[in-house]
Amino acid sequence: NSTNFYNSKNAKNIWNIRIPGIFYYINIMNFHEHYSELLKKLPPSIKKNIWNRLISRVHNPLSEEQTSSIHSDIESLLISKIDKYAKKKNLQRRSKLILDHSRSNLDQTEINLKSNLDQTEINLRPNLQVINSEDEINARVKESTQETLNSIKQQKEVECNQIRLDMALKSRNLFEHILKKYIRDGTIYNLIHLLEEADGTRYPDISRIVKKN
Repeated sequence: NSTNFYNSKNAKNIWNIRIPGIFYYINIMNFHEHYSELLKKLPPSIKKNIWNRLISRVHNPLSEEQTSSIHSDIESLLISKIDKYAKKKNLQRRSKLILDHSRSNLDQTEINLKSNLDQTEINLRPNLQVINSEDEINARVKESTQETLNSIKQQKEVECNQIRLDMALKSRNLFEHILKKYIRDGTIYNLIHLLEEADGTRYPDISRIVKKN
């Protein structure tokens, strides 16, 4: 039960990573059950990010006890994240619908053209007896119809490619925005230290190297 999980009295620190001169605490999320309905609207990764941001932000960080209670900062941050997450999902949904619609139109156009070609051939058959070269006429009709089909397919492919490019650009901008946010609120550094613990390797602190230079 998600409510029991968020309000569990047994939730404690599960890791205490000790590095000379530095202590890192990674906590089990223990949001108050007051926010259970809001939390249901977010995936686990965003909930974890909210928890880490509240307890590790530079200005006025909350203690673990404050983060586990009812606090105005928690509700504001949850509502903001839910709004951004919903907008992102709607954008993905609209982009998929546009792409699917374009593909459907392309498929239907091809079906219609093939049907028209078949019907044209049927209509021409009674008159082919007075024409010197039946094969030549059929070849011309097929060639003309195929050229039209190729032209329409190329146009639809250009539209689909443009949609893909637009989606890729929006995804890239979103990724850069999230990466900058993670760097600003310290989440990226928490992830680096988790990787160091898992790999048993200390990664160099690039920010310190840049400052020295």
